[in-house]
Amino acid sequence: MSTTNEVIAGCGGSVTMPGGFEAKFNNWKMKKSVSTIDTTGFVDGPYSDDTPTRIGYSGSASGFLVTDAAPEPAPTGECSDLEATIGTLVLTAATGKTYTMTAIISDMSIEREANGKATVSFDFKSKGPTIVQAWA
Repeated sequence: MSTTNEVIAGCGGSVTMPGGFEAKFNNWKMKKSVSTIDTTGFVDGPYSDDTPTRIGYSGSASGFLVTDAAPEPAPTGECSDLEATIGTLVLTAATGKTYTMTAIISDMSIEREANGKATVSFDFKSKGPTIVQAWA
């Protein structure tokens, strides 16, 4: 019995960032990490024994700066500015194939070459225990 699996390619991907983080996105990546602790004991002999302790997601989204919006909310110098870095992040691989999470936008970098487009990249980390995978 053979199965045909189509790859996800072409149009249909997208990024929805928390409010105020603006760009014309053309790329995203996400990484799942499992933290472990070493629980090796004498009974394990020459083999290590690790125990998983927590799961986290991180990644980045990048694209081009747009002229009608700044790439991030304007800072006011208040602690509340930190709250503006937290919000709902939706990563879409194709129509009906999404990952949704509460994320912290942890880093932003802008690059502007003399003969190229201005690019922007945002790094994120998941916040909280829930990531919703919708793969219809």
